Amino acid sequence: MAGTRFEQWLPVYGALILVQVLGMPAIASGQSLLGDNLRPARCSAGEVFSLVLHGGTAHSPSTYIDGIAFIQRLLKEARPALKAGATSVDIVHRAIRAMEDSGLFNAGRGALANKAGVVELDASIMDGQRMNAGAVASVKRVKNPISAARLVMERSPQVMRIGPDAEAYVGSRGGDIVNPSYFRLSGLTFYDVPVPEDVKIIAPGPGVAPELAGYSGIWGGVLAGALPILLVVEEVEADRARVLFGHGFDPGADIRTGHSERYDARFEFGAMLIDVETPGKGQLKLRVRPGKAGDLDLVYSLANGHRLTTALRKFQEIPGHEKHGTVGAVALDRCGNLAAGTSTGGFGSKVPGRVGDSPIIGAGTYADNKTAAVSATGHGEYFMIHVIAHDIAARMEHGGKSLDEAAHAAIHDKLTSAGGRGGVIAVDAKGNVAMVFNTPGMVRGLVTHDRAPTSGVYKLNLR
Repeated sequence: MAGTRFEQWLPVYGALILVQVLGMPAIASGQSLLGDNLRPARCSAGEVFSLVLHGGTAHSPSTYIDGIAFIQRLLKEARPALKAGATSVDIVHRAIRAMEDSGLFNAGRGALANKAGVVELDASIMDGQRMNAGAVASVKRVKNPISAARLVMERSPQVMRIGPDAEAYVGSRGGDIVNPSYFRLSGLTFYDVPVPEDVKIIAPGPGVAPELAGYSGIWGGVLAGALPILLVVEEVEADRARVLFGHGFDPGADIRTGHSERYDARFEFGAMLIDVETPGKGQLKLRVRPGKAGDLDLVYSLANGHRLTTALRKFQEIPGHEKHGTVGAVALDRCGNLAAGTSTGGFGSKVPGRVGDSPIIGAGTYADNKTAAVSATGHGEYFMIHVIAHDIAARMEHGGKSLDEAAHAAIHDKLTSAGGRGGVIAVDAKGNVAMVFNTPGMVRGLVTHDRAPTSGVYKLNLR
């Protein structure tokens, strides 16, 4: 299989037991991720099939173990479905929908918010047999953007629908519309909180009372509906704690940068008290105490006597920090048909109304039975300007390049020389796959007719 280079995969995370991460419950191991009614036995003309998934760029395998395990489980479930004759469009749609629902990626439930603190979702899907496509962009209340994109593809004369009108269209045709509270922390993230690289949680010792030991860990919340607050309790002792307190930029202030600093906290009557010195605002006081359902209640007392309150949720890692997490899928079914799809919440720091490459056919998604199916992730503006997904297909159709050659040229020559960062997953009409990127890593996995499900973070390989 051209372009795969399995010998360079990092160790596979094959365990199917998903940990609770980012405050989101894992999907039960016995529950079907792809859903029912896949209508198998529709494609049985050949023996070859392939499925490749990605969960966005990555920095280290340990940080993304949850996403890798989820992809591994999806691949294991998809293989018998493809073998039984499931179509490429069905598999691509169902796989991305599951990733959206998981809350583990920057798509669907786990999507990052824009600078205004609002989730805006984009997605597209393309059928390489019929050369038909559908997309939605800047939707804020659609539970599954990939399902909405498929609805547009199959039931609309248009290719793309955007904004509130797209939401109304999807809702009128049975699509799931949700409240903003459905999205994790209403989509707010901590991308603009400057977090030191040496954050380390030290487990409380046996001499620490259980009610105080419960403060240990990473906590996050939102003040005044817009200001992201991060509290990392790194060390707890019998009467004191060492904490990192940080916040993002305040949309109501002139300062457009976040701030974080370490403080010594003290305990009084079971509450944790922190005195915070801030430039221009004097001394602020934080009072933290156990709240409901495992949360912490935070009272933020300003120098002028005003108080703000919020609940802090516990996380397994710093949420949404330095992660992109666009998801995508490409597949070849036993009928020889290709399909591709991509879904994202976009960059967490994006300006309201910004649309990237994920819903743009030819930029972030493309499929043509004559050449290949492609899904991209990375800096969307570059993928749009250079039409990266279609460029790969064009190099194959008009330049006689193999899938591997075309993908490497598009990413390592065209995209890299332009200053863009990102990568693609792709599969061609013969079942060959390519997974090429110029970033430190990318969460991905694949399964084929002759390869068991394999997932991990793939090392960068410049040829």
